[in-house]
Amino acid sequence: MECADTSEAALALGLHNIFPVLADCEHLSGRWDVAFMSFFGSRHLDRYLPLCKKLIAVVSQSSDAALFPEKDRGYVRNTAQNTAKYLDSRGIAYKLVWKRQEFGQPFSSLEEARGYIKLYTPDVCAEETELFLKQRIVKTESPVFPWYLPRKKTVGIFFINGGLK
Repeated sequence: MECADTSEAALALGLHNIFPVLADCEHLSGRWDVAFMSFFGSRHLDRYLPLCKKLIAVVSQSSDAALFPEKDRGYVRNTAQNTAKYLDSRGIAYKLVWKRQEFGQPFSSLEEARGYIKLYTPDVCAEETELFLKQRIVKTESPVFPWYLPRKKTVGIFFINGGLK
């Protein structure tokens, strides 16, 4: 499975279940059976519809806890309601399914967890990072990912027919 991201730091996190590609999804081209957008790109789904047979988009709604300190968040999160309004305004048919499930983040070390927090909240000081981890991270039984930041999240999953047959 390929994954595109514009952040070299995000791609360097050492994930092993995907093939990371340094790219911007705005420049996505080609023909795809399925385009799967997970949280990002949901503001302009119609741009990707001509490239695929089916588009599946997962869009946040709410969560019980953050994966990093919310201080100085640099972007405004899109919501499933906003995505539905966007698609409705363009006359794009979709099926929407609501799911609530665990969307936490596993880590191979506490240092990796600190790096993750620094990546997404660069202005958070070391003391705030340590307090956040002390309050939220849990030890697991996994030898590969012994640390985990739990996070229950409600998402809207949009199923949209694309332009390719």
